[in-house]
Amino acid sequence: RYSGSVISKPRIPDESDPKYHFLAVAPQVATAVRKNFDNYDFSHGLEQIWHLIATTNYYLAERKPWALAGEPENRGQLAEVLYNTAETLRFVAVLLYPVLPVSSNGLWRLLGQQGDVERADPAMLTWGDLRDGTPIPKPQIIFPRLDKVEALTRLHELGEADRTSHQTPIEKEKTVETPSGGERPITENAQAQTAAAPAAAPAA
Repeated sequence: RYSGSVISKPRIPDESDPKYHFLAVAPQVATAVRKNFDNYDFSHGLEQIWHLIATTNYYLAERKPWALAGEPENRGQLAEVLYNTAETLRFVAVLLYPVLPVSSNGLWRLLGQQGDVERADPAMLTWGDLRDGTPIPKPQIIFPRLDKVEALTRLHELGEADRTSHQTPIEKEKTVETPSGGERPITENAQAQTAAAPAAAPAA
């Protein structure tokens, strides 16, 4: 929308400048995620990825590319913000592939990357490898927005179904007549076991 459907790579800034602290986050997260996933600690690995996504959202809110687009003199800053965001999403696509392969492939292609994301080695992720002039296709929805109430209701239903499936069924109790003419309570389970038991052999 703001770059003519082409990725424009700005100069790589000095990461020691506090203004660009954001650029160090993606490589740090990539290292942490690889370590977590290698140790089968998928929960903490995903937490790191969500942290990267949240940091990117904050970066966009702080830099306001929609405002920069309205001023021709800010074209360089706009290209910088868009590139940094796209490069971060490239990291996200690679790191998230083991968990969400279909969505990750969709994101990978939206960034104009060739082939499947599964061929990308997370250990080889390097900031700045997103090529200048890479054409990007028409945007598509990769992660549909969930209806909060509907999602919570569905999660509650699934939780209840899982909980009840592990409960011991309540046995119904009924009375049966004894040989002496009295009555005694017996559960349906016990009655079924009695009916299934073999009859005693007649006395010789």
